[in-house]
Amino acid sequence: MNIDDWDWFKEKAAAIKPGDALRSLRTMREMKQKELAEKLGIEPRQISDMENGRAPIGKKMAIKLGKALNINYKHFL
Repeated sequence: MNIDDWDWFKEKAAAIKPGDALRSLRTMREMKQKELAEKLGIEPRQISDMENGRAPIGKKMAIKLGKALNINYKHFL
């Protein structure tokens, strides 16, 4: 069974803001904002804005983030 299917994980994941998920996953992978931004072809400031809730993470960006961080994009929505 995948952890994404566990009820307790779904409850915890639902309580995490997308920007907090982005910051946590990026730092877990020991990646700087600049490095992630380069992978995505965007400015590092955009990563900062998403992490701090100043910019929304839309579905297209969530998909790009998921690929760059090797995780299901739904964690960012």
